[in-house]
Amino acid sequence: MFPQQNLPLAWQDPIVQELHALREQLVAKYQGDMHAYSEACVRHTKALGFTFKTLDSVKEALATP
Repeated sequence: MFPQQNLPLAWQDPIVQELHALREQLVAKYQGDMHAYSEACVRHTKALGFTFKTLDSVKEALATP
């Protein structure tokens, strides 16, 4: 964890500290490659059964009476 005295006041919350630590782990895991991270997120959420809407699918849904 981070030393409390050097953090902005908002970061002193343990939950905020945990989120920042998680972010650091993800940056290290994906070596700062946000595209690779994003692709991994999409794969993971699809594996959980989530579906993503595309702009085209939304346009089609709105165009259909």
